[in-house]
Amino acid sequence: QEGFIYDAPRVVNCGKMSPVRAVHISHALSHQAIKDGLYPIEVEKDDPVGNRNRAAASKVFLDDWREQCDESTVTELEITKEVAIHPVMDTVVTGRPIMHTFYHSIEAMGKLEDAVLDLWREEWTNAGFDTKVLTIDDAKKNPK
Repeated sequence: QEGFIYDAPRVVNCGKMSPVRAVHISHALSHQAIKDGLYPIEVEKDDPVGNRNRAAASKVFLDDWREQCDESTVTELEITKEVAIHPVMDTVVTGRPIMHTFYHSIEAMGKLEDAVLDLWREEWTNAGFDTKVLTIDDAKKNPK
């Protein structure tokens, strides 16, 4: 699902959110929610597009989703917590699926985007996943 799926300010559309496992909240979707009056926190006058507080607004939306929607619409995966050592890579394998994302810091956004990345890690970890952030160095290893 994309954006802040509210029917009214801070009122989640649980029907639209029922099949959802993840939410994409981009800068453009944040700005649209502000224009529609559906951004879940107060917008600062000197930041009318919500760049500074996108992570905080996203967290409010995710909390609203959990609190307002029936448990059947907010699925948390049941994952075994077994731990093993991978025989070839000699690394710990937790038995949890891994959720990947690509992140490349933009100097102008810096700590603001780091807060979004921290929220991403927290939410996927809470849902039963290990997380892996791929960087520009990882991308350079792929010739395609």
